[in-house]
Amino acid sequence: MRIGITPSVKETYKKQFEYSVDKRLIEFLENVFKKYEIFILISDKDLKKNFDLIIISGGNDIFSYKKIKQNYLRNQIDYKCVKKAINYNISIIGICYGAQFLANFFGNKIIKIKNHVRINHDLHIKNKLYLNKDKIKVNSFHNFGIINSSKNLEVLGVCEDKTIEFFKIKNQNFFGIMWHPERYISFRKNDIQILKKICN
Repeated sequence: MRIGITPSVKETYKKQFEYSVDKRLIEFLENVFKKYEIFILISDKDLKKNFDLIIISGGNDIFSYKKIKQNYLRNQIDYKCVKKAINYNISIIGICYGAQFLANFFGNKIIKIKNHVRINHDLHIKNKLYLNKDKIKVNSFHNFGIINSSKNLEVLGVCEDKTIEFFKIKNQNFFGIMWHPERYISFRKNDIQILKKICN
């Protein structure tokens, strides 16, 4: 399994930017896959045809919704990587920001929401192909939510306010999850099962 991860971008000083991937995300992927290679995608030029999976990691906001330089830099990397993934037929999983980016890329609306930062809430499963449960608890660290406004998005799970937190892009092996599976002290079987099912 060859996995590319797009990093978050943070301004560390005036016009100086740091590109980083949460170590916990790498540790989570180590728990899911027995054989793997992980590559950090600072540019779409780092993305090769023989990748099996791209993870668009958490962090940042979509530039059109919050116009600051680090979001612009981040969005440029992710836009080019998604375009290449379509051409190369590579699977994608977007986590939190990554889910928002994918949903927005395929024409869905992103809205400002409340009561989704540093809480846990129920996720109601709409399609049991990926997890055979009615609902699970998930963490939440986001200020923006997804509303289905295109025909390209298959809803797999929603929270109480009806914003979409688990989805698949139709006709692509692209998935979005709005929670952070890497931010649990002990990685959860539900999250590992979902990722394995997506990557089968």
